Amino acid sequence: MTIKSDTNVSFDDIEIMNGHTTSVGTVLDAINDKEYKVTARLTVDPDLRRFPFDRHSVPIDIEPKLKNEQEMVLVIDQANTGRDPEANMPGWEITTTNSDITNKTYVPGEIEYSRAVFAYGIERDAASTVLEFFLPIMLIIVVALSSLMIKVFVSARAERLDVPGRGPHPLAGG
Repeated sequence: MTIKSDTNVSFDDIEIMNGHTTSVGTVLDAINDKEYKVTARLTVDPDLRRFPFDRHSVPIDIEPKLKNEQEMVLVIDQANTGRDPEANMPGWEITTTNSDITNKTYVPGEIEYSRAVFAYGIERDAASTVLEFFLPIMLIIVVALSSLMIKVFVSARAERLDVPGRGPHPLAGG
């Protein structure tokens, strides 16, 4: 995360509203230009109606901790906005990236706070979904049907080897 300001602002002046920061490392610390490596756990409301082929939007909502919209306005530098190419979510593909600035108020008619929203669209990888969900079910069904077929085949063969009036067949084991 890069923060540029005409005043001295740091990561301590902002917060992630839909999660909590687990670690922050300072990469660059100049008076008006700061860069941080941030790791956070985010809270998302999943929409599971299309499970296992579901799609979600993972937002990152950033807001000043104490300063209202008149004291601090967040601005997104679209030319330099993005995510680390190495950042990933195993089993998911990142499909879209959006960013926007909104104002948020917590009490109607009261002071507004500037909020930067970064949203990433994600969907499950189709190949891993098939392998993880459908392949095990298909294998269980095939094994169950095979065991039934073996039982039917063995009992039919045993009936064929039994000839009435001559006693059991020598290969029938009796």
